[in-house]
Amino acid sequence: MRYDGLVQRFFRRRCHLLLLLVVMIFLMTRDQVSKLSKDVSFKSFRYPLDINMTALVRAYRAGKPLDKKPINNYQYKYTTDVSNKCKQSDIFLLFLVKSSVRHFDRRDSIRSTWGKEGPTSSTFQYKTIFLVGMPRENDDHRIHKTLQDEINRHNDVLQMTFRDDYYNNTQKTVGGIHWAVKHCGHAQFVVFMDDDFYVATPFLIAFLDPLSAKQHETLFMGNLHEDAPERNEYGKWFISYEDYPFNRYPPFISAGAMLISMHFLKDIQIAIPYTKNFLFDDVFLAIVVFKLGVYPQHNSNIYTGEKRIEHNSMLFHSVIASHGYYNDVLLQAAWQTHTMYVDALRRVLNPSRQRTSDNTGQTTHI
Repeated sequence: MRYDGLVQRFFRRRCHLLLLLVVMIFLMTRDQVSKLSKDVSFKSFRYPLDINMTALVRAYRAGKPLDKKPINNYQYKYTTDVSNKCKQSDIFLLFLVKSSVRHFDRRDSIRSTWGKEGPTSSTFQYKTIFLVGMPRENDDHRIHKTLQDEINRHNDVLQMTFRDDYYNNTQKTVGGIHWAVKHCGHAQFVVFMDDDFYVATPFLIAFLDPLSAKQHETLFMGNLHEDAPERNEYGKWFISYEDYPFNRYPPFISAGAMLISMHFLKDIQIAIPYTKNFLFDDVFLAIVVFKLGVYPQHNSNIYTGEKRIEHNSMLFHSVIASHGYYNDVLLQAAWQTHTMYVDALRRVLNPSRQRTSDNTGQTTHI
């Protein structure tokens, strides 16, 4: 009898566990079905303003009056003036580095490596500007003072009046776009970077230089993604159905490294005020670009994933940009390896045309 009782209790527990499992599966399935029922197919994509954006840009460039009113005017101001950075007429490339206010060391590392500007006599001029917001009101007063000292010392920090926060990156990027078009519109290319990247600047220049005028018209390049919105409300990239009902995003370039021709950046800048804002800058630009009828281009030598391409890796010497260089030790080691490789390659391939005067990497062609 005692044995029979044990068997009965065992089976009751198994039944309870099985019932619990069935309930959990039902709830999870119901949740997924509910989400799927809310999803709208991307084939039905419409996003305010629902207009012919290419026609609007064409009319704007032609100086014709527009019959549409902006819905997304940029409301923030610039607290610093770095317009003198673009006073030269022959700028090839403008780096706009999105940086957190507190990342003083990262900015200094970039200034001494891939973002270091060469002499004005260099054939390919590039300039580096850091984009930041405002420190939080409750930040240590030393943060405010150190930032102001940095601004005064380097004159390369473009500060805007929104709070410096990850979820204000769209404002940071859009502010950079408006500034670049207004003050540096003669540059040939603009490259948006996050401050935890390594960039092989000579390789980047060597890649961009031979592009044709036709390619300049719509160049929007980087690490290309096609992804669905995050619907988990606790996720970092959560987007509600109210804000974006479609089941996938337009093809987008990861925001950590975006190569854009100035010609196309001007089209984007014209279209932005007529496009509803979006929380994430890479998706926002993807929406604008999609409305302009342009498909972004993938570059397999730009690495934006969590895994860093190490400086002693076989892949390293083909890298244009890699994510994961979040401190000075990592970046300096990578830059030293890169510089040694470029110098050695130049001596072998082109010994009579060495165009660099030091080890900064300020180079024209390899």
